[in-house]
Amino acid sequence: MPEYGLGFWQYEAEPEYTVYDFDIYRYYRGPNLMIGNWYPRDYSRGFYEGMKASGQDKVVNLPQLGNSGGSHCRSGAANEVWSYGEEVYQICKTYLALREKMKDYIRELMKAAHIHGDPLMRPLFYDFPQDEKAWRIEDEYMFGWKYLVAPVLKAGQMQSTVYLPKGKQWRLVSAQGEATGTRCKEEVM
Repeated sequence: MPEYGLGFWQYEAEPEYTVYDFDIYRYYRGPNLMIGNWYPRDYSRGFYEGMKASGQDKVVNLPQLGNSGGSHCRSGAANEVWSYGEEVYQICKTYLALREKMKDYIRELMKAAHIHGDPLMRPLFYDFPQDEKAWRIEDEYMFGWKYLVAPVLKAGQMQSTVYLPKGKQWRLVSAQGEATGTRCKEEVM
C-alpha cells in the first residue's frame, strides 16, 4: 500500500474498541500509508458528549497515533483532558508534558518532512532497512528517526511484546522513567 500514498479520514466514529475493529487494519498499516503523505494528520479523533466510559481509555491511547483531541466538538460538551476523570487526567497530563519536551524534535521532523518528504510516522524498515524482521513488524512504528512507538490497540491490553530493531541502543521513555539497553521490560502506559 505505501506506493499509493493513501491516508484515511476517520474522525467521527464512536471512541470504542469494537468500532475500531476495522480501523485496527488502518493502524497496523498506518506507517506504510503515511509514507505516501508528508504529515500524519489523518490520525485524529474527536470526542463528544455522551461518550461511554469504555471510550475514555481511547482518550489516553489515541495520542500514540497522533490524536489531535476534541477540536471538532461542536456540541459545547466538555472535552478538556480533565473532563474524563482524575485517572485519565493524570495520564494525559504526563504525556502532554512529554510532548512539550519534544517540541524541538517535532519541529525538526516537520522541517525534514517539508524539505525532504520524510514521513513523521514510518514503518520500522524505513530506518532499519537491513533488519529483515523490521520489514515484517506491523504493529509498531517510528516517530521520526528517534522514537519507536508500540501503540495499545486492544481493550484491556496491559502488556505487549515489542521488537527493538538491531543496530541501535534503545532507551525506554515512560511515565515511570527511563531504562537503557537493547531489551526493555514489558510495559504499557
